[in-house]
Amino acid sequence: MTLTHILITDVTRMQHGHVCVAGIQKGGGNIRPVLPHCGIPEDWLYQDEKAIIRPFACVELDLQKAFPNNPHTEDWVIDPETRIFHELLPEDIRESQLTRYIDSSVADIFGADIYDDFGWYIKEGEGNRSLGTIIPKRIENVVYRQNDFGDGMDYRIHFKDAAGHHYRLKVTDLSFRYFFDHRHTKGNISCEVLSFNMTEYFQSADVILRIGLTRPTWEKHPHCCALQITGVYTFPDYLEGRCFADFRPES
Repeated sequence: MTLTHILITDVTRMQHGHVCVAGIQKGGGNIRPVLPHCGIPEDWLYQDEKAIIRPFACVELDLQKAFPNNPHTEDWVIDPETRIFHELLPEDIRESQLTRYIDSSVADIFGADIYDDFGWYIKEGEGNRSLGTIIPKRIENVVYRQNDFGDGMDYRIHFKDAAGHHYRLKVTDLSFRYFFDHRHTKGNISCEVLSFNMTEYFQSADVILRIGLTRPTWEKHPHCCALQITGVYTFPDYLEGRCFADFRPES
């Protein structure tokens, strides 16, 4: 057993009720725990009905085997039975902790060319990283709307990075998604009003974004790893210290 201390930074929505988790280990390296054959179910985030694998949780995981597949070089197979929660990072040091790992721009994260002929992506097999952290120069807008297929919601943030490049990326951050869904359904706030209000909030706050890459499994564009926003942090905190567990839909 090799226990590794990790600060959880990303908990994102995957398909079929699964999630993706990532964090930063001591020394600054990114880690993405994986279960290659079955994926990580959302219930794995909880212990005794409490979310212990959540953003800013300091935990120990049993990393058993590196499982890199460029650009997803951060993958480690874990023992799913071993997850030890220590504490939540104090709120007053969260921003300073994240800024220790800032990349200068989106293009500096992956070590590969970013293509933008349909969305933003890099090619499978290229690059040496799939996770990074940026401070956007400006938030242009926050988008919450029905998706184009009419079978779900579309969550996006349009921003300009420090290099002056514009991106309009899908947000997979689970807390972000559950928060917007909760405000829309339980708060009876329209998508348009919610998008407008949250755009104003994000434009007035300090924002840090975690940027990641999808797996190259998109049938329409195989061998492409799309850019996505895997963690959304504002200071002051738009979640007011809460996380996905506080907005989880009733089953």
